[in-house]
Amino acid sequence: MVGGPITWAPIVRDGELGLDGQDEMSDDSRYEAMIRYGATPAGVDEAARRDGLDLIARIRLLKQAFGLSFTEAKAITIGSVTPKTLEERARELLEGFDALCRKLDTD
Repeated sequence: MVGGPITWAPIVRDGELGLDGQDEMSDDSRYEAMIRYGATPAGVDEAARRDGLDLIARIRLLKQAFGLSFTEAKAITIGSVTPKTLEERARELLEGFDALCRKLDTD
């Protein structure tokens, strides 16, 4: 693994049992397996977000697992919440601005 093993305790949720009645693999080992099989930081973050990890826990996970800086990890976590690219957002803003200008011209 790139950044070394993840060191905090796994998240335990009541009622999460595998098909054989045993607890499912811990979130940590799940993320380690994802990384071992080539998952990207964004992919791991998305899985952690779906698993209910808060922003700080996801940033820690990315920093430790991938050796990222705080700024790099934060950018990935924010990107998973707001997946629009800057170009898409700029296009939306321009379309809204154009619509407003047309409305003002007709009034």
